[in-house]
Amino acid sequence: MTTRADSVPVREARTPHAPEHTSADNARSRRRRLRRVLGITCVLVLLGAITFWLALHRIPAWYRPTSLADEHVADVRFEATAWVDWISDQMVQGRPFTIELTEAQANRLLAGVRRDGRDSGGSWPAAFDAPAVAFLTDELRVGAILRRKGDHVVVSAGLRLRASPDDPELRVRLDAVRAGVVTLPAFLWTGEVRSWLERTADASSSRSASTDSLRSVLSGLDDPEALARDGFPLRNRFRWPNGNRAFAVDNVEIAPGRCRILIRPL
Repeated sequence: MTTRADSVPVREARTPHAPEHTSADNARSRRRRLRRVLGITCVLVLLGAITFWLALHRIPAWYRPTSLADEHVADVRFEATAWVDWISDQMVQGRPFTIELTEAQANRLLAGVRRDGRDSGGSWPAAFDAPAVAFLTDELRVGAILRRKGDHVVVSAGLRLRASPDDPELRVRLDAVRAGVVTLPAFLWTGEVRSWLERTADASSSRSASTDSLRSVLSGLDDPEALARDGFPLRNRFRWPNGNRAFAVDNVEIAPGRCRILIRPL
């Protein structure tokens, strides 16, 4: 006779401390992940700050100011006088004429104006140094080194000009304001520009000069987005100081390295 043994189910032994070890391991794992995330975040923030600093202090490729040696100052002044005399002669003749200017010529004349302003104690802004212009495709880029609190960066602005003999206004659109190669938001520069223009307008008023253009720019600063999108109008009627002759700008053509301005005496 065969006896069948009752089968006894085998249960897994449970260690009462196992859940505690698992919770501790999970906590340590979470702390390691948190430290790793914080470390990566710090590295990314540091890299971002370094990248921004380098971009802010980068010298744009177009920025090539002219430096005048003492022996060349007289030559540039003579060149500027020749330009003034030639334009004055064209105004007297009363026929439309074209001013053609290369980028190199413009920067030489600008360096001479800056030198005269500094030497005579004029109103050249003390914080700005080494001004330069660049003629790009349909854009005039102007810039200078801004020195402040022991640091210096190249600040610049792009201008696009549109003129027509059938339009009584000259339209000027602000393309971008940059520090280095970083585009600056409007709130960082409108206050400084407004302060400088107001001082210039007040000085112009004291000399009984027309301030319509400056007032137009000041009103445009109330809406910087519109200023960049639509530009601001300038009355297309100016006066040449030598002989007090009125004139209008019929066309402005800006191409890489050169600029052509069509002038119509009135």
